[in-house]
Amino acid sequence: MAPESESKKDKGVILMRKGRISGEHKMTNIQQKTPTLSSYTLVESWKFKEAFNLFDRKGSGNIAASSLGNLLRSIGQNPTQSEIQELVAQADPSSTGVVSFDAFSKIAMRADGFKPAGTTDQLIEGFKVFDPLNNGTIPATELRH
Repeated sequence: MAPESESKKDKGVILMRKGRISGEHKMTNIQQKTPTLSSYTLVESWKFKEAFNLFDRKGSGNIAASSLGNLLRSIGQNPTQSEIQELVAQADPSSTGVVSFDAFSKIAMRADGFKPAGTTDQLIEGFKVFDPLNNGTIPATELRH
C-alpha cells in the first residue's frame, strides 16, 4: 500500500503521515509553524511549484512577469496592483520580462504574502458601489467588466 501524504495540524505543529506500521500511522514532526520563510511545508512548496508550472507553458522555468499577479492570486494571495508592480521590479530587476521559479518562490513565501482579502464591512462597502439601487443585487452588466 502506498504511503499517504495527507497533512494534519496539531497544536501549531504540522505533521505528515509517512506510512503504516502494524495498522498505525507513524507521524513525524515536519516543522514548527512560524511566520518565517522556513515555515512552509514541503506540501506548500510543492503547491507553489505546481501553480508555477501551470503558468510556465513552455517549461522554461520562467513565467511572463505580467503573469505574476495572477499566479500569486492562484495560490491564495491578494496583492494590490501597486504591490504587483513592486514585486515584479524585485523579481525582474533587469526588466527581461520573465520571472524565475526561484524569484517567485521568494515572493510567494514573503512574510506579508497571505493577507485577508478584506473585512466583511469592506466587502459590503465594495458591493454597494455596484448596487446603485441599494437593493442587494448587482446588475449582470456590471459583472461583465
